[in-house]
Amino acid sequence: MPTFIKEKLLRILLLPFVMAISANLIAQQVTGKVTDQNGEPLPGVSVLIKGTTQGTITNLEGIYKISVTNPDKDVLVFSYVGMISEEHPVAGKTEINVSMQPKTELLDEIVVVGYGTIKKRDLTGSVSSVGGDQLRDIPLTSTAQAITGRLAGVQITTSEGSPDADVRIRVRGGGSITQDNSPLYIVDGFPVDNIGSIPPTDIVSIDVLKDASSTAIYGARGANGVVIITTRSGSKGATRISYNAFMGTKEIAKKLDVLSPYEFAVAQYERAQGSALDRNNFTKRFGTWNQLDSLYSNIKGTDWQEKVFGQNAPTIYHNLSLEGGSDKTTYSLSLTNNEDKGIMIESGYTRNNVNFRFDNAATEKLKLSFDVKLADTKVKGAGTSDPGTSTTNRLKHSVIYRPINGLYDFTSDPDLEFQDDAYYELSGLTDPVTLAHDEYRLKHQTLATLNGAFTYTIIPHLSYRMELGYNNFQERRDRFDGLTTVAARQYGNKPIAAIQESRKITLRMANLITYDLKEFAGGNSMNIMAGQEIIDSRSKVFSEEVRSFPADITANMALGSMALGEDVQPPYTFETADKLASFFGRANYSFKDRYLASFTIRADGSSKFSPKNRWGIFPSFSAGWRISEEPFMKNIPVLSYLKIRASYGQAGNNRIDDMLWRTTFKVANDKLYYLNETPYTFFYPDPNNLPNPDLKWETTITRNAGLDIGIFKNRIMLNVDLYKNSTKDLLIQSTVPPETGYLYQMRNIGRTSNRGIEFVLDAIIIEKKDLRLTANMNISFNKNKVEELGLTGSDYFLQGSGWNNDVGADYIVKVGKPVGLMYGFVT
Repeated sequence: MPTFIKEKLLRILLLPFVMAISANLIAQQVTGKVTDQNGEPLPGVSVLIKGTTQGTITNLEGIYKISVTNPDKDVLVFSYVGMISEEHPVAGKTEINVSMQPKTELLDEIVVVGYGTIKKRDLTGSVSSVGGDQLRDIPLTSTAQAITGRLAGVQITTSEGSPDADVRIRVRGGGSITQDNSPLYIVDGFPVDNIGSIPPTDIVSIDVLKDASSTAIYGARGANGVVIITTRSGSKGATRISYNAFMGTKEIAKKLDVLSPYEFAVAQYERAQGSALDRNNFTKRFGTWNQLDSLYSNIKGTDWQEKVFGQNAPTIYHNLSLEGGSDKTTYSLSLTNNEDKGIMIESGYTRNNVNFRFDNAATEKLKLSFDVKLADTKVKGAGTSDPGTSTTNRLKHSVIYRPINGLYDFTSDPDLEFQDDAYYELSGLTDPVTLAHDEYRLKHQTLATLNGAFTYTIIPHLSYRMELGYNNFQERRDRFDGLTTVAARQYGNKPIAAIQESRKITLRMANLITYDLKEFAGGNSMNIMAGQEIIDSRSKVFSEEVRSFPADITANMALGSMALGEDVQPPYTFETADKLASFFGRANYSFKDRYLASFTIRADGSSKFSPKNRWGIFPSFSAGWRISEEPFMKNIPVLSYLKIRASYGQAGNNRIDDMLWRTTFKVANDKLYYLNETPYTFFYPDPNNLPNPDLKWETTITRNAGLDIGIFKNRIMLNVDLYKNSTKDLLIQSTVPPETGYLYQMRNIGRTSNRGIEFVLDAIIIEKKDLRLTANMNISFNKNKVEELGLTGSDYFLQGSGWNNDVGADYIVKVGKPVGLMYGFVT
């Protein structure tokens, strides 16, 4: 065959391939611009080829470029936080411009409730929510800051002034008198003891369940409300990396008003009038009465509050996050570092967090999820005023320690110098700066949480879900008391060192079956869920204390070489277990999107009670009428939304120590007894608590009526809730007659009530192309009262807060009065 014929034949055979390649090269590049509803460019929008992991993101001008392999069949998926995801077939086009719309209106927001979610417009209970988009641009270092002032009926305080101070959240007042009024905290489905270790930048939403129709699904743990926190998960699209950082500084906001140097001198003069000796000593140290004004009126004295709490405390916060995924798999990784020096001297705080989440749709029927949360926290220094700590009250000493040293400030005569030991014997006070250095405290906490779940769709509308969780909390507390501390003065004026290690492991398993039928038989919708849950918590505490260290020893040396102490105390060990088994169910029903109803029931069995009282059953019911969907409301254009709702239900409380229903014993290693010259450890009943086998659940009954109004196409939304909560069978630590040999006994006595009203107003004031202005206001009123105490021969008892060791009781619990009423002399 001639050569020219071979070349011609080869060209003919290669022509289809060349044409296909050329066509593919021509059609492979797709560009466009993505804007919001006002035409403004959207940077960071994920553009993904559907069914693949191939994608890109828009630049600062909203422009994107992407290569497609099959321009006739490929579909581009556009997704962005807060916007409705869109799909656009390429269909041979080289330019696709997209205008994205906001994902939800106020009423279409998704609210997380127990073991599920629901649209805000379908709620029949009382729930307050904060979305991550409301927190994203605000520099926050703690979850408490994220919700302070944002939720009606929710009060946020801190226990004291240290950087890691516990956050106290009260939902509608709380009903317990001597027990914990904190709500139940749920983070990504797992119950936790506190929320202080969660970085605010990882939060997607915070939902607070306030009435029993919402909380009853949690049964025993929901009496004081439920705070549900959802953290970030991955999303479809190309991998996105974001970095969030801020720096700030803190200082004491307000100092307490204390005596001036002149006022202090006058007070000392009046105190010295009791005897001639005291008068002579006063004159020697402070001068005569006629000299006080000239000596002390124009001097500043020592501001101990400024010296102890006057540090400029820098705060540094870093967060690095990575997320992305495909149609079937999404992932999210977040790293956070927070450094806080603390306004109090000898204090500081460091927290590091790692959060990882992985979700996978293994098949059309099977979905898997897994997340890991790690937190490492170090806290240096003691608290400021918390009576639960083992330190001297910083705040008390700072406000009442002497501001002057009398005539010694003018003459430096050593005979006039105040001796700290003598002054301590006289007043019980120590120089607070010296005390802060002498009381060394270091707390190191680690927290590891692992959650896994799979969801399997058995048949259409029917699914099964299993959740498994593991939580490991470990803590070490190092304590050193130098020469000027109360502890050292009590034991031979020599330093003391102590180490306490604690660990708590919690295991959780839950099984859920859900039947969800959106619409059937002419406007009916139904969601039915039934489940079972087991939670097993085990705690262990070990501590050792050594006294009589050399006077000049440092804290690090003592804690690192405990053998240098001469007086070794017997070690202390404590172990406890808390088990909870539960069965629960919930049914939600809707007819024609107008009439709503929900029924919930839960049965809880707790190891905190004896077998005869172990189980508690907590039902609830709620209903709502969306009046704005009725035909007769269509002719009122101003009123765009109107719903009334009501609920009634019960929730339980078992937040007491373990094993109070049975006799517990203590071990006295330092008190041995002998049989045939053989030593045996001495066991004796715990004298603090008389066992009570009749203990049962504390129960809170809630009643709630609500009204939701939207006007001007829901640009203004008003929510009003009226409630009354009654708590009965209060778990109260009661004193018992001394002849019993015990000090206290836990009993079910008494009843309290909380009633109030809440208002929430949301408004979109301005919404233009280049400006959006929104406003939120909430206000609530709560009245708390002790209805009954069940005491024999008395309608009150006194309690001590522990803030001042010199005062045994500083508040009173009295029938007809609010809980926590301050008690004492008016000055």
